Amino acid sequence: MPDALREALAAEGRSRAPYRLATSPGAIPPVEFPLRLLPYRVSTLASGTLGLQPWLAEAPTILPELHWLPWVEVHPRTAEALGIDDGAMVWVVSARNRYRARLKAFPGTAPENLNAPYGLRHPDGQLANPLQLLDGSTDPLTGITSWFSTFVRLERA
Repeated sequence: MPDALREALAAEGRSRAPYRLATSPGAIPPVEFPLRLLPYRVSTLASGTLGLQPWLAEAPTILPELHWLPWVEVHPRTAEALGIDDGAMVWVVSARNRYRARLKAFPGTAPENLNAPYGLRHPDGQLANPLQLLDGSTDPLTGITSWFSTFVRLERA
């Protein structure tokens, strides 16, 4: 951390710790939640404030043949290890909440991660939002909510 920033934080009496290169205890996935949750925004849905969002949701991205069904992405080896087939409905479960989505085996996902788009809903209107699973941790310097510190597991729905 730059000296000027450290001094400015100290002058303000801030208690936020500087960044550390060492792994913190919270970065180790608990046994019951082995996958790191990586929420992302689907570019075709923008911020979710568009009046045409239901129309745009009909062809969001990687699952053009499966309209109106939220999905999550895991590496094919991860799906195989969990015994869950591509296209199966799953519960994405964290220590705080859960939601239902379709599993997509995607080789572009790191084996220890679960990619989850936010802003999607089921046809009945049920929300499928990975942001509701976040563990509430914050960045130690800025205090901004950390989106990549939550760990989850998958269960067959």
